[in-house]
Parts: sequence; C-alpha cells; structure tokens
Amino acid sequence: MMEQTKAELRKQYKQKRRALTPEQVTVASAQIRKQFLNSDEYKDCNHLLIYVSQDNEVDTVEIIKQALTDDKVVAVPKVYGDHMHFHRIHEMSDLKVGAYGILEPAGCEMLHPTEGILIVPGIVFDINGHRIGYGGGYYDRYMKLHPELTAVAFAYDYQVLPEISCESFDERPDQLLTPSEIYSFMENNKYD
Repeated sequence: MMEQTKAELRKQYKQKRRALTPEQVTVASAQIRKQFLNSDEYKDCNHLLIYVSQDNEVDTVEIIKQALTDDKVVAVPKVYGDHMHFHRIHEMSDLKVGAYGILEPAGCEMLHPTEGILIVPGIVFDINGHRIGYGGGYYDRYMKLHPELTAVAFAYDYQVLPEISCESFDERPDQLLTPSEIYSFMENNKYD
C-alpha cells in the first residue's frame, strides 16, 4: 500500500470528523475535558493558550469557560499574516467572528507568556506525537518559538495512527489526550 500524503490524510480525516454525530462529539469531548482539567499540568498552570473549537473538533469552549472560572489567564489565538499571537480574554463575549469564520479575540491585550499550557489543534496524530495540522504551520512556528510552554493536543481515538510521516520543521506536542489514552512525549518530564 502506498503511503498517503499529508494532504490526502488531512482531507480524509476532516471528512471523518465532519461525519461525527453531535452526541459522539459531546461524549468524547467530555472524557478529554475531564482528563485535562484533572491533570496536575492544568491545576498548576497560570496561563492557558487555547484555540476555539469548530467543525466537530474536540470541544474547547467548555474548557475555556472552566479556566476563566478557575481564574486562569486565558488567551486565544489571532493570525497576523504568517504569524499567530495570543490575546487574553476575560469572558466569552471577548470573542468575535474573524478570519476564516473562526472566533478570535477582539480588542484584547496581546500576551507573551513564559509559562503555561498551549493547546495545539491537529487533524491526524501518531503514537509518537507527530501531527498533521491544518497546513499553515502557525502552531509549528509558535511551538518552536516557545519551547517553555507545555504543548497539549486533543484528539478523538480514530485520529491517532501508528505512524505518519513528518518533516524536519514539524513540532510535536508534549502530550496528546484522547478519550481512552494519555500519550506523553516530554523529552525531559517537566512534572517530576
């Protein structure tokens, strides 16, 4: 069997995600949310840099609401050309529909945190932490610039393959949470 290209995998797994029922999304998201919110990494962090889920992605909105309730500094990404910056939000109403129909911060202060958790999106992952994102490279560049942040990805179980090919510029998250597994890829376990 020929190896699928990133573009083919991206298309195939976006279609699979679109086919999920609202109930499947809700149940899986609740399992992942529970794992994440109960983790020491979350409890110990002050800053949470997190995207707003869309198109049947694992739901992040409830995590954002809980983090705000927990008095975490919550920041959401906004794209500027080839770069992405995170802006602090204080409530969900700080988000407005922006580029590509994605909710993004409007008129909020830009953050440059030196610690915290970065939630990384992805379409396909493998058991070694490699990921295929949306193709813009924004998160690869951000993770490379901010190695001090703990990068965590959320995925449905079907999104995790035994192996996917990767490029030298591809960055791996430190952890990947699915409804049934917690994969850790931390070179130097930051939480010993």
